[in-house]
Amino acid sequence: ILDYKFIALWLKDFIRRYQLKPLMLGFDAMGIGGIMQDLDDIECEKVEIGQYPKSMNETTRHFQNTVRGRQLRYDIDNELLSWSIRNAVTVLNSKKELLIDKKFQRNRIDCVDAVLDAWKCMVLTGDYSTKKEKELQKLDNWLKLMDKL
Repeated sequence: ILDYKFIALWLKDFIRRYQLKPLMLGFDAMGIGGIMQDLDDIECEKVEIGQYPKSMNETTRHFQNTVRGRQLRYDIDNELLSWSIRNAVTVLNSKKELLIDKKFQRNRIDCVDAVLDAWKCMVLTGDYSTKKEKELQKLDNWLKLMDKL
C-alpha cells in the first residue's frame, strides 16, 4: 500500500532541499489521481506516462539501444535498482512492440519502470545529446546527488 500524500510531500521536499528545477513530472495515472492537486505547486509540465506497450515501445527501444551501445552508466552498488533489473525481461508483443515485464509474477520491477518513465520524460523534452560526454556529466551529477541522500 502506497501513501501517495507522503510521496507528494517527500518529492516537494526533495526538490526544495536540492534546489532542483524540474522540467517535467511524469506520472502513471493509475492510483495517483488523488494527489495530483498536491503536485500542482511544482512548477513544471505534468505528463501522464501510459504504462502500455504503444506508449512505452519507443522509449524502451531507445533505452535498450543506449544500454547496448554502452552509453549508460548506473550505480551497480544500488541494491534496489540492481535487484529490479535482475527481475525484468524484455518481451515483444504480437504487434512487435517492446516492453518490460517481470521474469516471474512475484517479482517487482518498480525501479526499472521508474527509470523508463524518467527516460520517456527526457526523450519528450529533447533534453538529451548525442555527445557522450554531456550525458556522462549529467549522470555523474545525478549520482553525486544520490550519494548525499
